[in-house]
Amino acid sequence: MEFYKLESRKMARLLAILCCVTYIGSYLTRINFGAVTVEIIEAMGWDKPSVSAVTTGLFITYGIGQLVSGWLCDRYSPTKIMLGGFVVSIAMNLAIPFCPSIPAMTAVWCVNGFAQAMMWPPIVRILAGYCHSKDYQEASMIVTWGCSIGTLAVYLLSSICVVISGWKLVFFVCAALATIICIGFCIFFPKIAAYAKANRRIDNAESAEIATVENKTIEKMPRALYYVLGVALLAVIVLGALRDSITTWLPNYVSETFNMGSESAILSGVVLPLINIIIYPFVLKYYRRFFTNELTCAASIYGISTVAAVILYFTYSSGAVLSIILLSAICAGMHAANFMLISLVPKRFDRYGNVGLISGVVNSFVYVGSAISIWGIASIAENYGWQTTIAVWTVASFCAIIFCIAVARKWGEIMNKKK
Repeated sequence: MEFYKLESRKMARLLAILCCVTYIGSYLTRINFGAVTVEIIEAMGWDKPSVSAVTTGLFITYGIGQLVSGWLCDRYSPTKIMLGGFVVSIAMNLAIPFCPSIPAMTAVWCVNGFAQAMMWPPIVRILAGYCHSKDYQEASMIVTWGCSIGTLAVYLLSSICVVISGWKLVFFVCAALATIICIGFCIFFPKIAAYAKANRRIDNAESAEIATVENKTIEKMPRALYYVLGVALLAVIVLGALRDSITTWLPNYVSETFNMGSESAILSGVVLPLINIIIYPFVLKYYRRFFTNELTCAASIYGISTVAAVILYFTYSSGAVLSIILLSAICAGMHAANFMLISLVPKRFDRYGNVGLISGVVNSFVYVGSAISIWGIASIAENYGWQTTIAVWTVASFCAIIFCIAVARKWGEIMNKKK
């Protein structure tokens, strides 16, 4: 696929908004199961660890699919890959309400996980291909809003649908909305791509270049970078573990600890994405003002989350409002670290010609953490209680600080080296 740099910042923002809306559609059809876990457990009479196997299955296939998706979108059309995954995901959402057992649900949701993996690496590849470096950071921030807006939409829709007709309606509504978004992308993206090609500036070397791997001078990745990336991926695993376990089990924590009804508990999950939407512009300004190194910035963010986790450990049953605020702070920190490690880091590999692959690898490790934590946290909470669960979150966040600091200096040396 050919990419031409968008010379208009307005058009770059429009592309980012289109990708953001598309990513909202991805979240609508991916995290809706987690949003109604409480209701499914109550309606079907299943226990938490058994139901969590469904979500764990999705995270496993999603993580594996990221590697495949990243490799494919560096070589083939990322738009076709993304739209193919979107269509399959919509079909799986329509199928899940008809599954009579946990094994059947797990099978369907595993397929959905692999299909969903065809979304993020292509989006990163599209943004890296069409946006200048200066526009890419802002575009990434806008697209990252999609996960928070999508999460907010899922929890609000889930609360309404559960009251109206039960948990099954959630999947039908999300599938319908995703279909509309998919059609919208098919209409508007070709227009933006045509504009980029028609308005490229021939006197600008970066703009005139067709951004394909074949036309670029590709550098060989230094061996030290493999080591740096490997250690950084440990911090990425922590990111996924904390972010998704808190997002998934916050309604259960609130329901069990403070005796709130399932509808109110689900609604409490709305707080997390609201805060995340607000913090992203500040995170970008924080990074630009105080850092030039993504790993150093991520380490400082993990530090803030660790402090919030320590406070929560000693006050976990003091009140629903305080607990939700502290959990929101931890989760917001994970989303901020996500912006550093998942959105900004892959762009740095453009010189090596593998933006899509690195995006897929990094994002897959997020969901290694997610898969481990969703099942693990369910078991820990079931057998040892929520305070022990919070202690595990605290230790994990502290370990992430160490991982980032350990390789931050070497990362900076490699990435600041001139071509």
